[in-house]
Amino acid sequence: MFSILKSDLVNPFQPMDEQLNRELDKTITQALAELKPDNIFADIDQSIVLRIIAEEDCVLCGAPWVDGLLEKIHFTGNIQWHAIEGATVLGGDKICTIYGKAKEIIGKEKIILDFLSLFSSLTTQARNYAELVSGTKSLLYYDYLNIPGCTLSQQYAVHIGGAQGYSVLDDGTCLIKRGHIHLLNGISAALKQALCHYSIDFIKVEVSSYQELSEVVKLGIKNIKLCFFTLEQLAQAQELVKEKITLEAYGNVHLSNIKQIAQIGIERIIMDDFGKKISIISYALSYLDD
Repeated sequence: MFSILKSDLVNPFQPMDEQLNRELDKTITQALAELKPDNIFADIDQSIVLRIIAEEDCVLCGAPWVDGLLEKIHFTGNIQWHAIEGATVLGGDKICTIYGKAKEIIGKEKIILDFLSLFSSLTTQARNYAELVSGTKSLLYYDYLNIPGCTLSQQYAVHIGGAQGYSVLDDGTCLIKRGHIHLLNGISAALKQALCHYSIDFIKVEVSSYQELSEVVKLGIKNIKLCFFTLEQLAQAQELVKEKITLEAYGNVHLSNIKQIAQIGIERIIMDDFGKKISIISYALSYLDD
């Protein structure tokens, strides 16, 4: 049996790449496998109408997961979207209306709400950060939250919010951490070890003081991660490198100071609170008269 789902979803972020689509399908399959069947409604052929509304202001994200779920269960009804993926919606706004058979949809409502809640929470938090650095050259990343099995989905949500995604290293890049420097008794020794395997253009070094920064700059490093620098130290660092080196701010980055960090000119910023203090967005579902 094939789904004949009709959806009018508008998603400016389509098409989603093949890897993300595979992860989406796997996530939906897992959610359905964990669902406890509600046999009370298994044979009810009655037509029903479900309406989902936002209970608070947020950025809508997760609609493709809802459509994907309905396709996965071979839903023969249709879904009308009242909001665009990635759009800002207000509390009380209609998100979507689902028309179909009770036996096909009842029991799956929680999965739908969970998808919208999770991804909208990530996107909304990212958008809150992104709006503060708008108009600057700074790019935003996150370094803490990493939901197993949902890495690409998570990056999708964060990207819709206006950030770049997870702060992973580019292919072929080596990160010399502070622990490595301590273990090898200094930056010079750690760099010498790294240069045995990597070009200097593909090495990033963590530093935690202006003195370490100066040493790394003299060694010719082009990518430097500034760990727990104050605003004053970040400004001094930016003045030292004069945009010839890519600087990344990590630690002590919050909504309260990220705009100042961006205005200093730091190119890459790790959103310190992201994933630590997520406010879960709430959606409500109601049954309407057919």
